Amino acid sequence: MDKKISAEDWRHLLELMPQVNRRLAEKRRELGADHVRECWRRGVLNGEPDQFFVAEGAITLGAWPSDLSMLDLYLDPVTKRAFPGAFLVLLHGDQPRV
Repeated sequence: MDKKISAEDWRHLLELMPQVNRRLAEKRRELGADHVRECWRRGVLNGEPDQFFVAEGAITLGAWPSDLSMLDLYLDPVTKRAFPGAFLVLLHGDQPRV
């Protein structure tokens, strides 16, 4: 992809993920905005696994975690689809929860 995505484009994408957006706001308070921003840079912009991965509905953003079992919190084991209403926020150095 040659086009550089603007900060406004990223914000628009997060608006489509309201539960993720709320959880990221919590994480900014808990872990610090600088930490979340660095995870974003490393996971989204640089594609490093285990830094930043979020999912809500059919939308995912960031680099997939190296341990895919972390997605078990989000995916139905039978259908391999997201549980209805489920969302997932994985940040470097944080405990995953849905």
